Amino acid sequence: MNTLDKIKVTGMSIALASTLLVGTSALAKGEKFTLESKKLSSPITLEATNGAWAKAKKLNVTLGETPYKPKGYPGITTTDATLQSLYDDKNLYIKLQYKDPTKSLARYPWIKQEDGSWKQLVNKDQTGHENTYYEDKVGFFWNIKARGF
Repeated sequence: MNTLDKIKVTGMSIALASTLLVGTSALAKGEKFTLESKKLSSPITLEATNGAWAKAKKLNVTLGETPYKPKGYPGITTTDATLQSLYDDKNLYIKLQYKDPTKSLARYPWIKQEDGSWKQLVNKDQTGHENTYYEDKVGFFWNIKARGF
């Protein structure tokens, strides 16, 4: 197998901003996971993958460590995630799926009051972060100084 056919996920943390989840306990301890990336003959689009994701191997991880304990946070504090990867000559594609009952579709929403004025909904925690009215995000971190990167 070509070295480009595998992406090593070592100590990588996956951060979901709305749920404040990072990594997994195994990743935090430095255990190695390997996300295998399947080579494609041509680029794909989000709209039409032509079944390409069906060929990609899945890596399942549990996300459940929060960087801090927000007070009054109604969202999820743990979830299972599935990662898949594909690549072509110029692009790397990573698919991340996880269950999120909060949906997080409203970012800093405004509601009209009975008197005609508008009020912005906020629910900031003790650190000043908005966790209720904010969209989900994800971040991938890896060591680009690693041998073979």
